[in-house]
Amino acid sequence: MKLLLIVSILGALTSCTSHISDQQQIMRTIESRIQLPEGARPIESYSRNYARLPDNKILAVYIEPLEPSSIDETEDYGCEVMGSIDENGEMESRPCTEDELEEMKEMENAISESHGNANGSRWFKNSHDLPFMDGGGCSQIEVIFDLRSDSFDRIRCNGPL
Repeated sequence: MKLLLIVSILGALTSCTSHISDQQQIMRTIESRIQLPEGARPIESYSRNYARLPDNKILAVYIEPLEPSSIDETEDYGCEVMGSIDENGEMESRPCTEDELEEMKEMENAISESHGNANGSRWFKNSHDLPFMDGGGCSQIEVIFDLRSDSFDRIRCNGPL
């Protein structure tokens, strides 16, 4: 009876620890096989974000996380709000207010959170929700993996800095 109980417990533990979701398996497969483009940092430097496309391919966005804002309202960060052009053709400007600095800080923190954490993998229900940036060189890498052919269709950096 004790032997049966031990075998049952071991079987239950094994099934709990060996179950990997399809999404986790896809992420692991891609991450174990990918060769990042020239100029990319090590894979651990990126937040790795995945979603299934309508054609059943996987779109992955590897993005370097942004550090949370270090804006401090007591310091001058050279923030200026551009104004109109004066009669001499010079651009007028003024220093940012405390409210504007706070708004910038909140926006930077929101972007930082949306990028995720380095060496972390996340699955998104919709590819439109994946984080992205314009340009950025290899700070962002786009990957398309074809499940049917079990191969990469695209691995590329996001463009110029």
